[in-house]
Amino acid sequence: VIPLPTALLPLRDYTMTVELTTAAGAHIAFSRPVRALWPEMPFSLKDVDGALDALRLVTTPGQLDSLRNGSFEQKRDALEAFWQPRNPNQGSARNEVMAEYYRRVDYAIRNFGTIRVPDGSRSDRGKIYVLYGAATRTERALNPAGAHMETWIYDRLKKKFVFVDEDRNGTYSLVTT
Repeated sequence: VIPLPTALLPLRDYTMTVELTTAAGAHIAFSRPVRALWPEMPFSLKDVDGALDALRLVTTPGQLDSLRNGSFEQKRDALEAFWQPRNPNQGSARNEVMAEYYRRVDYAIRNFGTIRVPDGSRSDRGKIYVLYGAATRTERALNPAGAHMETWIYDRLKKKFVFVDEDRNGTYSLVTT
């Protein structure tokens, strides 16, 4: 086992070369490809194009187009450069702010998707979840004769979002903030 400070390494592929010399003077060297990953890395952060697409909620269309231009390596570097100023631990490649954002994206994809909008991060509830996280309180009104309603209350932010499912098919639209 060779401990490596992986939190200091940007997320990419590397080649690790190990050179050994025995007490008798024999020399052995071998190289292996390795990939830097974070423990519990959000799934949506493992694909650069998907990770860039998820920035649509916090960037302008022009800025997003600029981030998407170039080769895979250029896009990966642009993604890292976008998040670097927001990194609370500047000495580390592991960025908790970025990781939390993509954890929210993963949660929204899984929990707010519908047949009409399979990627839940593109739904109204998904967008609000990605931007603000879990609500302090949630109130639901299931009206058998009308639309279902869900209210998310963020006490600390003094914000309230009201979503309505007019067709009662799971597609909640933001109607009031």
